[in-house]
Amino acid sequence: MNQNSFKNKDKLLDNLTLPIVFLDMLLDEKYGFLSHTQSEKIVKIKENVLDAVTLIKS
Repeated sequence: MNQNSFKNKDKLLDNLTLPIVFLDMLLDEKYGFLSHTQSEKIVKIKENVLDAVTLIKS
């Protein structure tokens, strides 16, 4: 892989960190404003983001 590919990979991973943190905040029970269905959808989105991170790292 060339140097640009590594830089792009790092940038993608950096850009995915904030959504993961945000989704974790939404799922935090102390906020408690999400319905069960909304929480399930957010968990699914988080799983997809984490899957993307895994694919990018591989």
